[in-house]
Amino acid sequence: MKHLTKLLVCMFSLLLTAQLLEAAISYEVRIAQTKNGNYWDMDIEIRSTGTTTFVLSTSTFFLDYPTSPARFSTPEKVSANDGPWDAQSDADYANVSLASGTGYLGLAVEFAGGEDDNGQVVPSSWTRIGTLRLTITDQTKTSGLSWRLIGTVTQVFRLTNPGVSGGGSTDITSLGTFISPDDSPLPVELTSFTALAQGNNVVLNWTTATEVNNYGFEVERAAVNNQPLIKSWAKIGFVEGHGNSNSPKEYSFTDLNPPSGKVKYSLKQIDFDGKFEYSQIVEITLETPVNFSVQQNYPNPFNPTTKISFSIPVQSFITLKVFDILGREIETLVNELKQPGYYDIEFDSRKLTSGVYIYQIQAGSFRDIKKMLLIR
Repeated sequence: MKHLTKLLVCMFSLLLTAQLLEAAISYEVRIAQTKNGNYWDMDIEIRSTGTTTFVLSTSTFFLDYPTSPARFSTPEKVSANDGPWDAQSDADYANVSLASGTGYLGLAVEFAGGEDDNGQVVPSSWTRIGTLRLTITDQTKTSGLSWRLIGTVTQVFRLTNPGVSGGGSTDITSLGTFISPDDSPLPVELTSFTALAQGNNVVLNWTTATEVNNYGFEVERAAVNNQPLIKSWAKIGFVEGHGNSNSPKEYSFTDLNPPSGKVKYSLKQIDFDGKFEYSQIVEITLETPVNFSVQQNYPNPFNPTTKISFSIPVQSFITLKVFDILGREIETLVNELKQPGYYDIEFDSRKLTSGVYIYQIQAGSFRDIKKMLLIR
């Protein structure tokens, strides 16, 4: 009788331990969608959200998509974008394979040994299982995706006794949260955009959380004149985008010749199909120079390029020219109207021989001349 009692207590403890373990396990599954030209790509991702990590066993993840009217065709798996678990040569797990039919497609995670002692730990960060792809037949429609029969077709299993041969697996589908797919692909989501003065320059930094069909960013600048509402926007540069991305991307652009005073910046995000959208505006105030001045070029001596810096306190028509030692004009570097501010101009001497050269700046009644030395 005592032995029977001990056996029952032991069985009850094991059952209670299993129940507590299940209560500590939870996870999320999501679909990260991108529209990639004529394709609709879907990353299936999973992460553990509970206090106890678990080892994923053979599982299936399926999606339904509308067929009337037809929106897609040719279901496939993007093999080049498999998740880190897909390695057929690894003895611990077999592969992540495609299964599809009329109006549905999915991924089957098949570990070597099946529901046995092999599997993969599910981390707390989002981890891609694999990427599904549909060919778009109607560009005007959204995806209309939904999870397929959670609990009977879409099923998640964990290893009951990881590392134990024949330890079996446990259905934990009910412990998971299957996030409903958005009805459209992820946009180009700008999460930050800042402007910072560094010396005579302005450094713009911005970050995207996701990108879809992103050709790149045109950087635009506007200098606010004496009348606060009067400003003229102009493109000052372009930064190439990452196309499609589900992870944060960081960008930077340096405005080498910003005008003084209040300056505004904006980003024009452009898609590959020509569609565009403007970002928020960031503003920075730059100190206005007190006097006209031109600095000694740097470096000096130089080979083959050097920088000439000058500042102007008021709007002026500027000419900056380079002469040889005999007074013959070599090159005109600046010949235009410029706003108050600090300017850096690069001089390239690749076509010149060694020697002393002179640069002259003219701004209204202000005129200055300096020498520089080119050494080959």
